[in-house]
Amino acid sequence: MARRPSVVSLSSVNSSGSLPKLGQLPSLSQSFSQSSRASANSSRWLSSRTASGNGKVGTNIQQDEHAANPDELFVKHTVAEVKGIQQKLRHDADAKQQELRVMVGERYRDLLQASTSIIALARSSDNVLHALEDMRSITSAVGTTAALPRIAPSVGQEDAHLQVLQALSAHMKLLLDTPEHLWRLMERKLYLHAAWLFLLCRVVHRALLRDDADDDTGWNVYGLNIAEQFPLVQRQWDVVSQFRTQITHKATLSLRENTPSPAAVGASLLSLHLIESRPLPETLTILLMQRTRALTPLLTRPRDNVPNGTAGPSRTPRVRKAIVRNTRSKAEAALDVVAHTLGAARQLFIGTSERPPLLMEALDYIQTDPAPPTSELPMELKLTTQLLLTSLPSSSHFMLLPPNIKSYRPYIDSNVASSLSKEPLNDKLQEWFIKATEDIKLSMGKWLSELHSVTEVWKLRTGLFRWMSTADGLETGETAVLMNLSDEACLHQAATIWRDVLESANTEFRAHLSSALTALKNTESNSLFDASPVQYLFQAPSLTPSSQIGFKSSLTDEAFERYRSALKQRISFRTPLLDDVLATVERSAETLRNDLKIVVDDEANHGHLSSKMLEMFRSDVAAFCDDITNALEQTAQCCSGHTEALESHARELLFISRAALELGSEPRFAHSLGCEAQIISELQIKLRALHEQLIAHWRRDTVADVVREHWHKTSSAPHGKIVQEHIDSSHPRPSSALLAALLSLSKSVQQIGTPLDPSQRARNGKMLLVDFVSATLDTLPSLQPQDSRRYLQLFWDMTFLRSMLTLWSGNKLEVGDRLHATIADVRQKLPTEAASDKVEHTMSELLSRLQIALSALLPPVPPSHQVVTAPAKGSTPSSILRPGSGAIESQYQPAVDLVKPPPRFGLLLVGSSASR
Repeated sequence: MARRPSVVSLSSVNSSGSLPKLGQLPSLSQSFSQSSRASANSSRWLSSRTASGNGKVGTNIQQDEHAANPDELFVKHTVAEVKGIQQKLRHDADAKQQELRVMVGERYRDLLQASTSIIALARSSDNVLHALEDMRSITSAVGTTAALPRIAPSVGQEDAHLQVLQALSAHMKLLLDTPEHLWRLMERKLYLHAAWLFLLCRVVHRALLRDDADDDTGWNVYGLNIAEQFPLVQRQWDVVSQFRTQITHKATLSLRENTPSPAAVGASLLSLHLIESRPLPETLTILLMQRTRALTPLLTRPRDNVPNGTAGPSRTPRVRKAIVRNTRSKAEAALDVVAHTLGAARQLFIGTSERPPLLMEALDYIQTDPAPPTSELPMELKLTTQLLLTSLPSSSHFMLLPPNIKSYRPYIDSNVASSLSKEPLNDKLQEWFIKATEDIKLSMGKWLSELHSVTEVWKLRTGLFRWMSTADGLETGETAVLMNLSDEACLHQAATIWRDVLESANTEFRAHLSSALTALKNTESNSLFDASPVQYLFQAPSLTPSSQIGFKSSLTDEAFERYRSALKQRISFRTPLLDDVLATVERSAETLRNDLKIVVDDEANHGHLSSKMLEMFRSDVAAFCDDITNALEQTAQCCSGHTEALESHARELLFISRAALELGSEPRFAHSLGCEAQIISELQIKLRALHEQLIAHWRRDTVADVVREHWHKTSSAPHGKIVQEHIDSSHPRPSSALLAALLSLSKSVQQIGTPLDPSQRARNGKMLLVDFVSATLDTLPSLQPQDSRRYLQLFWDMTFLRSMLTLWSGNKLEVGDRLHATIADVRQKLPTEAASDKVEHTMSELLSRLQIALSALLPPVPPSHQVVTAPAKGSTPSSILRPGSGAIESQYQPAVDLVKPPPRFGLLLVGSSASR
């Protein structure tokens, strides 16, 4: 196929294969115009349409696509096929145009790069030609000028001249390399080496610029004018001279670091002494000032962040240990600055009786020529110019320096030793130590405020004491001062923690007490057991299901201990609300008891502080015991003023009395807090007196309520229940009103909820019975002579009461005398047969029948009378047993004969008569 006219052939550009010149290359616009014209002709050729007859499409479409006559295409093909051919030709034309653009662009870029290179070569060649012309003109000018007189040097002169040039090069190299060496030495914190090198460089600079025209050894002898021929010397010295302030500043800042050894500190101070010619006492002032600035950030740094936003005593033990460890690190860092400063200052400036100060040894080492090889100085202070040059890079080149340079030693004033007197230096150190300890004391309180228990404070104190005992640089008196400082800070924080815990316990005790009384007043579900302690006593503790325990012995033991503690709590009548109130005090006391144990155990090592802490804490505990007592008394006074609800009022008084009795009978919190015996005794006396006062108040209210409800109504009514009752003079018995009153009193005794102490329970029953008898006697109505039946019933009731009192103490009580007088008065108004002595025996028998129902009002049976003996043979057995355990030989028949199960249920009943 023939090439399309729109495509530019590469052979037409350069038929010989070589690149054409830039002017011979056809322009891009011309090529693009040719391509666009070819595309236009092809479009017109394809778009022209001529009407033609119907004909068949040729089989060779590939050949028809390139037919020269467009009319033949429309003759041979349909319109759709012609459009397809048109589209294909357009794609072909676009591809050829793109190929042409790429080829022309690459060749054009190569031509541009080649032309740029040629231009650069031309410029370089022009520069070379100009340089050669300049050299030719310079050489011609030198030939025409008058030559300097020159003496032909001999061989020896040439060697000397070479040596001078070598020495000059060594001088120049040292001067040029000094900035780099100084930076490296300061980065390695070798400030004495940097100061020595700076001074050596200053000597080298003076040696280069000295004007020794009359000296045979000067540079001028060899025709060298350093200032004019080498202006670099002065410029380089201007650069080096700026390092003086850098060395001084960095050496001063290095004194704030707490890690360097005393030798490193002495090297920094010697650098200040050599560069700035500072007296050694002034360098001590600088040292102490910088150490103060190093101590200030440690004392004023903020608190560390607490992880996960936890706060206060509720943090986990791991966090608490981290806080204690962090507080200890703060205190040790501050104390380490003090110890390091004092130790370094004494070694450097004061020394000991066996060894002079290190600074004096270092100055003597510098002045001694040659340096003693067996010196005991640290390596940081052993320095000579020879050692310094040897340690530098390219040290072999510096061996060309003259001997006076290599043996250079800084100038040391001969009066330095006289300026180091021990007394002023010791006074200055003590003044700084006192100021530092005052600052640490202020910050120690802030650090210890993060500790929330005496245990943490004591651990911190023990760690600080252990650190102080092994710290270097502190004398015995200084160690004692720092220990006393730590003791005072720990004592103050421990007292603060103690008072906070006691105050929190007092506040919590009052809040729980108020909440418990509110619950008792509202008769909520959680106060049922506190309102009836006997019901709580017989309430079985909950058992842990066996499915939750499994076969683990530890879980079994834990479940058993929980069940055991629950039983103990019920036996001691520690009802839920009462236990909640008392636990607030006992938990705090238990926490402080553990703290006290640590203090007491450590008393053998530091008894003075332990005794002081215990003495101070005991006074706080005594005040805390008074606060607990006052809280109960104030609450009781508030409850005593409320009389609108007698039932809730009684529950409140009994609850407060039980709390006072529990705290007074066994003050576990006082024992846990380590109170003295006198304080515990006073506390018990106050609480028991409060308990007795509350019980007496409750007893008066209870008796008044019982008399008003059961006795007073029937006895005062003219046609009351007693009058309407059938009275049989042959069967004496107490009235139903009296029995109802006594049963109500017996039930009320159980509400007191005292522990299972027979003496305490008996005392409460006795006093309640005495108060009831006294109130009954006070409320007896005026008796009329015609009311014989009332006299008779009254006689029986009084006789029954006297029988009860006789069981307690006979007629020794005052109320017993009153009762006896009342009975005698009533007996005179009755017939003789009605007031016979048989009534006394009958009432005693009735009392034995009612001993179970009225057991709370009767005295306990002594242990020697608890076993009831069996009746003798032939004697009539009593129908009612005496109080106490039954006899072994006696047999008792059931009160009701039970019906035996029928045989048909024998298989269902285990152990029945049918199965047997």
